[in-house]
Amino acid sequence: RWNNSAVAEALLMAGAKCGVKDVEGQTPEDVAQKHAYDVHIAQKNTGAHRILVYHKSHFPNLQRSCRLKIRSVLGDQRQDKISQLKLPQALKDYLLFKYTY
Repeated sequence: RWNNSAVAEALLMAGAKCGVKDVEGQTPEDVAQKHAYDVHIAQKNTGAHRILVYHKSHFPNLQRSCRLKIRSVLGDQRQDKISQLKLPQALKDYLLFKYTY
């Protein structure tokens, strides 16, 4: 079922990303909302759609949260400090906001 809230919740708690888009450019929230309407569910925020909306607003993206925490710990001279870290260049670029993935 497209609107299975138990499956949506299990996937999110296992680390699934609710903002990822499929080949048609739709997020899981978009798909859940569309299928909720397709099966004539009266309320928009039911089942999987409700779980996705809640998760997105209450559980920030871990990747972005880690980047912000690292930057705050490194302080004002973070650009120099990040450049000196023994990390892959792609990760340094992410920390410096050169790439947002």
